[in-house]
Amino acid sequence: MANRLTKNERMKVLFDNYFEEGIISPLRDVEYNDNFKSFKKLKSQKLPYVYDVNHFCFLSNSSSKQVNYLLLKKEKAYVTFNLPKKAGGFREINAPSKSMKHIQRWILDHILYKMSLGDYVHGFVPKRSILTNASIHVSQNLVLGIDIKDFFPSIDFNSVFRIFTSVGYTQKAAHFLAALCTYKSKLPQGAPTSPMLANLAIASLDIIIDKYCRRRNFKYSRYADDITISGSHNLPMHKQKIIEIIEGNGFTVNEEKTRLHSRGSRQKVTGLVVNDKVSIGRSRKKTLRAIVHNILKNGYEIENREKDPFFKEKIFGELAFARMVEPDFANPLIEKLKCANWASYDEQTIDSRESELLMRSLEKKSYHKPVDATQIIESESDFLKAISSTIAELKHYIEDRRWIEPFWDDARVIEINGEKHKIPASPKKETKIQPTLHVFFNRNLLPLGVQVLRETDEGVGKLDFKFLVTLKGNIPLNVCAEFKLAHNEELEHGLTKQLPLYLKASPSKSGIFLVMWFKDDKGKYFSKPISQNKSQMLNMIEEAIKEINNKEEFKIESILIDASKKPSASNN
Repeated sequence: MANRLTKNERMKVLFDNYFEEGIISPLRDVEYNDNFKSFKKLKSQKLPYVYDVNHFCFLSNSSSKQVNYLLLKKEKAYVTFNLPKKAGGFREINAPSKSMKHIQRWILDHILYKMSLGDYVHGFVPKRSILTNASIHVSQNLVLGIDIKDFFPSIDFNSVFRIFTSVGYTQKAAHFLAALCTYKSKLPQGAPTSPMLANLAIASLDIIIDKYCRRRNFKYSRYADDITISGSHNLPMHKQKIIEIIEGNGFTVNEEKTRLHSRGSRQKVTGLVVNDKVSIGRSRKKTLRAIVHNILKNGYEIENREKDPFFKEKIFGELAFARMVEPDFANPLIEKLKCANWASYDEQTIDSRESELLMRSLEKKSYHKPVDATQIIESESDFLKAISSTIAELKHYIEDRRWIEPFWDDARVIEINGEKHKIPASPKKETKIQPTLHVFFNRNLLPLGVQVLRETDEGVGKLDFKFLVTLKGNIPLNVCAEFKLAHNEELEHGLTKQLPLYLKASPSKSGIFLVMWFKDDKGKYFSKPISQNKSQMLNMIEEAIKEINNKEEFKIESILIDASKKPSASNN
C-alpha cells in the first residue's frame, strides 16, 4: 500500500502545478521557499495566492498592459470631484475608472471579503447594516458616540501594504495590491476596496477597545468612522481614556461630533433611535405620515415645492428605509402612496430626471468643481458677469470637453412593414434640451442667490429662461434669455421678434440670445438654416443685434455653442 502524502506534500504538489501549467516561471530556491510559505498560509485562509502582476491579471481576467499602465499613471485611473457635506463644506471623491473599478472589485470579492472581522464591525460588511449596529445599544443608560476624523485619508499605503502581508502575501504581491487600492498614498474615497480596507486597517484598534469595554460591561460597535459605546452611569469617566486609545493608534477624534446621550434624551446610533427599541424616531414618522397624507389629499405638486425631479423616488426611498427598521409602520404608508396618481408626475419629470443624471455625469467626467458660494452679487455688473461666466463654462464643457451626449438622440433601428431602417443620430428638440440647460444654470447660479426660471409666461408668450436676483435694498434685477437651435426655421424670428417682445414686456434691460449649433461647415448633418454656414449665420445674428441695440433701450448679446458631432475620418 502506497504511503499517503502529508498535508505539506499535498500543498507542494498543488503549488508546483503553477509551474507545470506555465502560469509562473521557475523560481530560485529562496524565492520558491518564500512563495511556497505564502501559498500555504493563503490557502489555509481560503485566499487566492498571487505571485506577481501578470499572475494577478490571469486570475482577475484583466489586461496586464492595462494594469501596468494604471499602476504607472494613477492620475488617469481616477476622476476627482467634490460632494457637499451635510454639515457644510465639501468631501473630495476619487472615483476609479471602469477598468480600475473592475480590478478593485476583484480584490474586494476574492480577497478582502474573505478576511475576518469582529462581530462589532457593521459598516460595509455583508449581512450587517446600520440596523444591526444600532440594535446592540438598545435600552442602555448612556450611549457615547465618537467620530474618527478624516477616516479614509488617515489610512496610508503602508497600512494597506501591511494588511496584505499579514494574511500571507509576499512583499512583492502586497506592494502592487496596495498600489492598486491607494491613490496619492491614501485610501481613495470612491474606490470599492476602501471601506473594507479601512475596516481591516483599524481592526487592531477594534480589538483593544472591545477588550477594554468588555472588562467594564460596556457594549462596543463601529460603523465605518462612527464608534458607539454604551453602558452604565460610569461610562463618562472612561470617555477620555477611550479617546486616548484611539489617538494613540494613529487616528484623530472629531471632538465636535463626540456626543453622550442619557435615557432621558433621544439616544441615536447611526441615525436610529435606540432608547427602548430601534426606531426611526417619532419626528421622522410624523413627517412621513404628513407627506403621504398631503400627497393623497392635495396631489404631489403642492408637496414637491422645490420641483425636485426625483421627489417620488426620494419619498418611496424614505419609506423603504423606514420599512427596514419598522415594517409595521412603513408598509401601510407605502400601500397608500402607491394609490396616488403618479401618471402626470412620471410624464412631467422624465426630462428633468434625465437632465439631472446627465449633469451628475458631467460633474464626474469633467472634474466639475463646486461653485464658490462666498462670491457676492452686489451690483448689476456682478449679476451679468455671473450669468456670462456660467454660459461660458457651459460652452467650454460642450465645445472643449465634448460633453454633447445630453443634446443628441442616439442612432437607432426601427422596423416598418417588416423592414429594418437605421435612423441616424439627430439633435434633440429644444424642449428636450432646455431641462439640461436649466439644471446646469441652477447648479452654478443658485449658490450665488440667482434664481433661474424656465418657460415663464411674460404675457406675450413663454420666455425660455429668466435669471433673477435681488440686490441689497430689495432691488430686483432680471435678464431674459431666448434659446434656439441653429437649424430651427424660427431662429431669426426668435431673435428679431420674440426676445425684443419679452424685453419690452419686462423691466429687464438685458437679453441673451443663446444658439446651439449642430451642423458642421460642410453641411454634413443638416440642411437648415438653408444656404447658411456657421459664419454666415453669425453674421446674420450680429447684424440683427446691432440694429436692435441701436434703436431700443435694452441690449441683447448672442452666444453660440457648437454641439456638432465632428465627422470621422471614415466619413471624409
